[in-house]
Amino acid sequence: MSVARFAKVPVVEVIDTEKIAGQGDNAQSPISPQFQKLHEQDLKIKRRVRVLRFVSRLISTALSAYMVGSMAFALSQYFTTRDRTLSGGGHPWAPNTVLWPTYMVLAIATVTMMMNLITLCFYCSGVDAANKSNRIMGYLGYIVVAVHAVVWAVTTGLFKMANVGNDLWGFSCGSEADAIQGQVQSFLDFNNLCMIQTGTWVVTIIETVSYLLLLVIYVYAARRALQKRQLNSIRERDTPVPVNGDDFKQRAQYSSCESKQTKSVASVAFSTHTKQRTTKPKSRRPKRDELGPRSRSLKPGSIDPTPLRPQTPPELLKFRILLGNSDLQGVLETYPKLLKAKLLEPEDTVEISRLLHYAQRSDGKLMSPTAIAEHVKEAVDHYQRRRLPPDPKASLHFISYFKDSNQYDDGIEFWHWIVRQDNNYLDLPTYGAALELLALYGQPLAYCEEVYSHGLKRFPESFNEYHLSPGAIVSQLDQPTRIPKTSMGLLQGIIKARLIHGDWRNAYLALDTALRLHPTQIPSHFFHTFLEERPINEVYQIFCLLCHSGSQIKPYDVTWLLNDLVDGQRPGTGKDVDLDIALASLNAIHLYSASGRLLSARHLNILLQSSLMLLPIIESDNSTYWTESLLDPVALVRQFFSIFVGLGVSPEISTYNTVIAAAGRVRHEGILTWATKALSDSGIASNEITFESLLNATARTAGAAQVESIWTTRDPRMAIMPSTWAALARATSYAGNTIFLHDQMKLHNVSDQKSIMRLVHAELGRSQRADFSESSVSPASDPDAGCESRVAEFISALHAFHKLLGHSDFGNLKKHPAVRQSIWSTGDVVDERWQKKLYEELSIDPTALTALKAEASVDSEPPETNQDSRTVESATGFRLDELRYQNWKGVNELLEHAELFESRMEQAVDKAIEEGKPSNQIRSTKGISKRGPRQRLLRTHLKDHLADIDRMKADPPIETEWRDKILRLRRVET
Repeated sequence: MSVARFAKVPVVEVIDTEKIAGQGDNAQSPISPQFQKLHEQDLKIKRRVRVLRFVSRLISTALSAYMVGSMAFALSQYFTTRDRTLSGGGHPWAPNTVLWPTYMVLAIATVTMMMNLITLCFYCSGVDAANKSNRIMGYLGYIVVAVHAVVWAVTTGLFKMANVGNDLWGFSCGSEADAIQGQVQSFLDFNNLCMIQTGTWVVTIIETVSYLLLLVIYVYAARRALQKRQLNSIRERDTPVPVNGDDFKQRAQYSSCESKQTKSVASVAFSTHTKQRTTKPKSRRPKRDELGPRSRSLKPGSIDPTPLRPQTPPELLKFRILLGNSDLQGVLETYPKLLKAKLLEPEDTVEISRLLHYAQRSDGKLMSPTAIAEHVKEAVDHYQRRRLPPDPKASLHFISYFKDSNQYDDGIEFWHWIVRQDNNYLDLPTYGAALELLALYGQPLAYCEEVYSHGLKRFPESFNEYHLSPGAIVSQLDQPTRIPKTSMGLLQGIIKARLIHGDWRNAYLALDTALRLHPTQIPSHFFHTFLEERPINEVYQIFCLLCHSGSQIKPYDVTWLLNDLVDGQRPGTGKDVDLDIALASLNAIHLYSASGRLLSARHLNILLQSSLMLLPIIESDNSTYWTESLLDPVALVRQFFSIFVGLGVSPEISTYNTVIAAAGRVRHEGILTWATKALSDSGIASNEITFESLLNATARTAGAAQVESIWTTRDPRMAIMPSTWAALARATSYAGNTIFLHDQMKLHNVSDQKSIMRLVHAELGRSQRADFSESSVSPASDPDAGCESRVAEFISALHAFHKLLGHSDFGNLKKHPAVRQSIWSTGDVVDERWQKKLYEELSIDPTALTALKAEASVDSEPPETNQDSRTVESATGFRLDELRYQNWKGVNELLEHAELFESRMEQAVDKAIEEGKPSNQIRSTKGISKRGPRQRLLRTHLKDHLADIDRMKADPPIETEWRDKILRLRRVET
């Protein structure tokens, strides 16, 4: 064969199996619809087989145990009484009593019970153990079940046939036993033995049926085995096999369609020498299942370009199922074996690190922190020794774990190692997580800024260094920004670092950059970062901006925000500031639900608490206030429960506890009556807090007799806690009946318990100071004249919100706008035209802006719109250009408010230093754990912020002053 002959053969490119194996997400899924359908059927059969096997084994065990007990009892009765002598010289049992039927049933039942118990132990040890026992039994299991069914059928027949009168069963039920029952009744009961053995025979019938049922189950199992073989054949057909010379040889032979005299393409492509072959290779047409899904349509003479992927090993598939189910324990037990076999891929490393990180966030619910730390240490060691495949997301989870668990030293060491690796180990979001870690560790801001710049230079894709700068311009404000690989995670990290170090200005400019680039894709953690570091008024305005953008804020962050708002209120004062805070809380609920998030009962409970704080606290001697007032607090509570229904949220016991406590605080018996009836109708079980709140409320509204009635009719199963005795002390002291308190304490023998007595004396001391409210606010003998109008205004706002819930487009904030963009509903202080003008100068390209002005100055028909550009709206109904403009205005206000806040805090710190007072709790409420100081500081911040707004409204700036101020805050050079 000449060399020219080889020139006619198409050149075949050698395929790199490592590249094929690493295709990852780019490879087409090989799973066919037929495979999915059979897989679903297999899962259903698998579930049925497991349940039926377990139930049948359980029933068989119980039946066998009954038969063992009954037969053993019958034999024991026989052997203990057979030698007794009756009157006349006879014996209680028949001569030559036949015992083999009883022994037969006892033996077979004992064997059956033991075998079933062993099988059940395997089942209870887990699916793996059950599958292992099933594999050990194999086809022997079918034989054993069939033999059991036959044996029990024979046993049932023999046991019945042996009942001829001289066996234990026959004699116990015969007439001879009835005749002598009177003589043996002191030591033998033939009627009982007859019923027991008759029941045993019935049970043998049931046992036979149960094994027939088990045989049916094994038929199901055989059917499933056939189903699995079909699945395997489809998987082999639809999933290309690993690349090797033989497989490629078969494909090339089929594709070239050479004659038997032609040497195969594959033998040329994979030959390592040029020696001519003397034997002709045997040519055959491969089967369809050998060619993969796309090879079936190949025409002769063509080469299939479909890349081949190796088949996933079964143990790796099982491991990924554990990952998908978030089975942390199973993952940790399985992955070392896969690590040793070098089967893991980068996505597996990501999932392992994710599970470990989330386990740490579960606060010990999934695993103890010590155990998690050991597993993370081991995983990081494998990662650094390159046994675990690298992935930037895995590095991010490891860094985040070290940050969240306060293991800063280990985290910094890991970061210093990771930053020296190639880009398979880190990306821009990894840099962002590292920035948060570095800032919390205490690295200076200058160092963090260097790390930020280093990340931008290391990953220069899409000109991130320009687009993430504060002065960058978006080409099309009404369209999404199509800049690949812009990292919100990196911006989040530098924002956190700047806020920790007090660089509020650049932190807000970074937020402005994120809102400009991706106004509808702001991660929820952005809000959490500001929530941890900035005052409540700024946090609330950021919350409003992000909700308008459709950002999915976490529920616990909303709870935190609402709690801060409520803590800024003073119950019972009825001031304008308290009404504004309550309306701001309602506005927050509106924005959060409109942005597509589900509210919880906890959120609405906080809003309910805020609204009830608007009601005045009435002194005991002002008993006619509510009868003379036009205010109806019950209508307020009813309106709230209507909102619960409208939002699809079920009230919890804490909801009713809040209403009951408020009824006592404002001394309104109607609220108490309505709340207790509604709680009873709801069917929700009360708790200790309910009982304590009911005691206090009853003392303030009904009197001493009702307090005694509630105490004596309480649920006896409810434990009397120390706080319960304190509540009784508070209630009886208010009702003027402390004798009842002392009597009950003696009755329950708690007078000598120091902890309880200390609480009781503290409550009695409070009563002497006439301080019965939950705060330091004294009851008002003559409430503010505007209190009723404020409560009526809030009820009106509640009614409007409840009406809004009925609209199908409730989430469209452009059509149904929120009332407030900040805590105080002040409107724009600055002229809208000034803001629009400056926004265009800073946000639109100068050449494009000049062209727009030129077109606007020419009196001509409007230009034709580009049909290809479509209007893009956010989930809340705003066009992107409108959203970007509103965000820009919001950031300007935040910069102004932050500057005023920082200036005021610096003055307060200087004053505290001069007076020799501690200044560590002046700036922020975040580190204050005690409720009183935290409430006072929150309220001070809110009142100061309102005063700042009033000054701005009273003395509005001129355009040049406002413009220069914004440019200075944004650090724009003029």
